[in-house]
Amino acid sequence: MRQLYDTTKKLSGSRRKPERPVKSKEGKVITNIEEQRNRSYTDQIATLRIIVGQSIEWNSSLYINFIDHEKAFYSVDRTTPWKLL
Repeated sequence: MRQLYDTTKKLSGSRRKPERPVKSKEGKVITNIEEQRNRSYTDQIATLRIIVGQSIEWNSSLYINFIDHEKAFYSVDRTTPWKLL
């Protein structure tokens, strides 16, 4: 399981700030948010396929949950969490 975690961490990349600013072709400085926003769905699917493949290869359990955050966010009554607290 530790190997799966390490591999996932390597695939997700470093989230540290770069030592020097990264610039686009136009010369604008790219922020981390813009970098993540431009990451394609193809890259995310490829990463997920690698993780699933390694889980099968290592015969380990893997639990995946896909959430539609937009629907989940708007379906919760705003007063309910406050009542529970």
